[in-house]
Amino acid sequence: MKKYILFVIITMFISVSSFGAEYREIRNDNNILVGYTKGNTSYSVNHKDIVKWLADGNIAEPDLTVLNRVKNSKIQEYRSEGVRRIALQVPEWNHLDKVAFVVSVWNMLRTPNASQARAKDIYVYFENTAIPNVNAQSDIASVQAIDVLGDVNWP
Repeated sequence: MKKYILFVIITMFISVSSFGAEYREIRNDNNILVGYTKGNTSYSVNHKDIVKWLADGNIAEPDLTVLNRVKNSKIQEYRSEGVRRIALQVPEWNHLDKVAFVVSVWNMLRTPNASQARAKDIYVYFENTAIPNVNAQSDIASVQAIDVLGDVNWP
């Protein structure tokens, strides 16, 4: 009897977990529902098939890509602001690739001037502190609450 009950429980678990929802949500970077997908087909929020399916008590799978998209957007915002601040210190270092290269050979520079040292500090801050902080956030609201321009920790 115990084996039969265990078999039934396992079978129920497998049948429930094996089949995902028929539709998946599509959300924008503000976490607003903008539509649904089924396979490779997209549907508007008010599409008759979706409305009926939801009215029948079904639940769409959540859009699991939103948090990562919001994080990537915030990281790009930090990098853009960082390069802008670096270029104010050293105008020639006006692109992330240039800055990353200079930082990688930093120990080979003779004696960096104050502007170059400050530029390096800015780069190290956004790559080693700000971006890991963004990645540590576990929900969309926390990521969106980060104020890149108003970050008081910029060197």
